Amino acid sequence: EKLGPLPFSHSFFQLHRFPYYNSPLIDLLNVKYILSNDPLPGDFLRLVYDGEIKIYQNLRLFPRAYLFTDYQVIPDAGQQLNQLAQVKEVNDLKRTALLQKSPPPLGEVAKTWKTQWLSYEPNRLSLEVTLDGSGILFLSEVDYPGWKAYLDGKRIKIYRANTLFRSIVLSQGTHRLEMRYEPGSFKWGLLVSGGALLISFLLILLM
Repeated sequence: EKLGPLPFSHSFFQLHRFPYYNSPLIDLLNVKYILSNDPLPGDFLRLVYDGEIKIYQNLRLFPRAYLFTDYQVIPDAGQQLNQLAQVKEVNDLKRTALLQKSPPPLGEVAKTWKTQWLSYEPNRLSLEVTLDGSGILFLSEVDYPGWKAYLDGKRIKIYRANTLFRSIVLSQGTHRLEMRYEPGSFKWGLLVSGGALLISFLLILLM
């Protein structure tokens, strides 16, 4: 919506050209493929299918996991979005993370880092991160309520970054990060279901 009105019509195949495909916000959203009826120019696009519709791979998309060494605190999500919408180049997005709350002091920031994905499932993900200093690990994952983060087995705080994504603070070393979707409603559901099953079992025994 921040980019502008979407050119969708009544049919999927009437998407002639997505006019905002060159926006860095598309890269930030981790959009890997762009569909269009019309040819799309750009050296960051690779045509991977040319049939009833053209499918382009976006070679410029933001990494699934990225380490920021600088941040700016902007509590209002609307102001964050306005600032992001003014960015012209995707490399500018990689300079500073926009956070809603202040993290602990970073200290000496990392100069090199690497990540290795260990698992990626709908309700759980894990990766190993090695860095030679501190930083803010940004994940292109929506910060939906119910997600919990565990670093080396210990629960840690998730910081919302760049309007709606998840990030955590990392110190120097090699760490294992795990994020799990554990909403409170799910736990209450298990308790209620377990209690009902136990009561039903007791009633069967008493009959």
